[in-house]
Amino acid sequence: MGTTFFYSHEGNLAQAEMIGKESLKLLPKDHTIMFSLANVLGKLQKYKESEGLFLTALKINPHIASYHGNLAVLYHRWGKLDLAKKHYELSLKLDPMAPGTKENYNMLRRKLEQLQKGNA
Repeated sequence: MGTTFFYSHEGNLAQAEMIGKESLKLLPKDHTIMFSLANVLGKLQKYKESEGLFLTALKINPHIASYHGNLAVLYHRWGKLDLAKKHYELSLKLDPMAPGTKENYNMLRRKLEQLQKGNA
């Protein structure tokens, strides 16, 4: 997982994706690898594949705030705003101090308010 994280932060997302997928072959039930790879895939705009890994990781361990928070960011980018709202709220319920989640949630709420005003 550490190598995937390293390459992801170095900007080499293709390398991080390859390493993440190889790691997952060796440890197919490791939710931390799924989480790291899901983040990489989200950055590569491979939303469906990323979503699948996040959801599988959450089935294994549904009580990790960052999993919900990062899935919410994925949905936010993907335009699935109702799902983003749901997972931001789950993340904040699990960890009210989750880094960045409150700010992202507030950005989403403002966007939803603007959309409602535009439809009114």
